[in-house]
Amino acid sequence: MFSNDPFGGKGLIAYVPDYFFDYLTTNYAEVKKVCQIANLDGITIEKSNAKYDDFKVLSVDSSFFTLFDFPLLQGKKDKCLTLDKIILSKDKALTLFGSTDVVGDLLTVSTPDTTRELIISAVVDKTIENSHLYFDALVHHSTFKDFNGGATYALLTNANARVSLVEKINKDVNVRDSLVWGRCNTFLIL
Repeated sequence: MFSNDPFGGKGLIAYVPDYFFDYLTTNYAEVKKVCQIANLDGITIEKSNAKYDDFKVLSVDSSFFTLFDFPLLQGKKDKCLTLDKIILSKDKALTLFGSTDVVGDLLTVSTPDTTRELIISAVVDKTIENSHLYFDALVHHSTFKDFNGGATYALLTNANARVSLVEKINKDVNVRDSLVWGRCNTFLIL
């Protein structure tokens, strides 16, 4: 989902506030599932006194693996995204441990204001080639308290629902006035 730039730019922005997740699934029958994703900036990952600050870490919600089909080498999709866990890409597991058999190992993950020890709950095989989602690690939104929105992906009940959903969202005063800093139009990109 995108909206027009509320700051007067000519482009589209992918940011949607976190509360829109529940609003979409509650108020629009066309929406089957929703997933919100945000980049976590300023992340440092530490293992055995070695620090890495080049990880691309995404904050995701628990519906991530129901919308995206990233294969796992290790772990189970239904239990790997919780408050105290982190999922690594195959490449980063090999970089950190020299192996992909790392489920249950610990990593220290720091943001500019929080440091947490997280359990590795899964390892994702190489990323899907035709996906725009590239990441080295995934954590749940609740892991770091500063999630307030991000890119929003919606799985619709059927492909034909897109047009009617966009019309409904753009006519919904509750959405237009509060979605992103004032009046914006919503766009769905397939």
